[in-house]
Amino acid sequence: MVLVVNIIGVGDDMLSIPIKATCRAPKVTISPQDDLDFGKVYLDFPKTKEVMLKNTSDLKAKFIILPQNHDTKVLAIYEVDKNDGVIEPYGEQEIQVTLRAKMLDEFRLPMRIEILGNEAKASTLNIIVVSHGPEVDVTDPPNKILDFGNVDVLIDFDATVTLFNKSQIDAEFHAFTRESSEKSWFKPEITKGVIKAHEYFKIKVLCNANDERTYQDKLHVMMTETDSSIDIDLVAKGQGQTIYDYKKLQDINFGTNYTFRPLIQEVFI
Repeated sequence: MVLVVNIIGVGDDMLSIPIKATCRAPKVTISPQDDLDFGKVYLDFPKTKEVMLKNTSDLKAKFIILPQNHDTKVLAIYEVDKNDGVIEPYGEQEIQVTLRAKMLDEFRLPMRIEILGNEAKASTLNIIVVSHGPEVDVTDPPNKILDFGNVDVLIDFDATVTLFNKSQIDAEFHAFTRESSEKSWFKPEITKGVIKAHEYFKIKVLCNANDERTYQDKLHVMMTETDSSIDIDLVAKGQGQTIYDYKKLQDINFGTNYTFRPLIQEVFI
């Protein structure tokens, strides 16, 4: 490029001055370079990872974190603590990225970082997510067999199942027996509830046998967010008479009464 000087009345191109310029852009490296792996993430529970921007040049660098693509927000939503800023020459800038998974799946989300003055397109960092729902274990009975042993017929007996939520989010559950409540000889006292994160929860199960035989069923505890379930075997053996008196017949006492007057006592069996 040349700057030309014309002198009016004298002539054109009387003087020419060469113009030279060198355009430089800052160089910024991104760490991690390709993938930002969040690993295991619980559903709708925030998890934070760091991204480091390092200016390797002697120029100031202006960066911008471009907005998340709206279509990807059904999978997860991420937010950064700093959307834009300036990195001093040979300086560094840490970006905190906080993510909340909205769907149970394994997926990737693009996060785009633009360095102004750089001819290249915005750099893309792939956010890798493996989202999980709540995880619940049976701590008692440890073998997942709730054995009532011998139970007297026609009398309610109870035993307890203890669950532990080992995840960072609450677990909403629905408890029911394999057989319908009308047919099963077992019945959970609580059919719906919420197990708080890192807490224990007890479910009392009732058994009422009506005959001298072995009874078996399964208790299903289903987590509503994940559709995963825990199965506990229920076992009991009925014993005793299926007909009995609430009052011992040999102990019926009419007390003191006048003679020649009829007396009545009802005995329920």
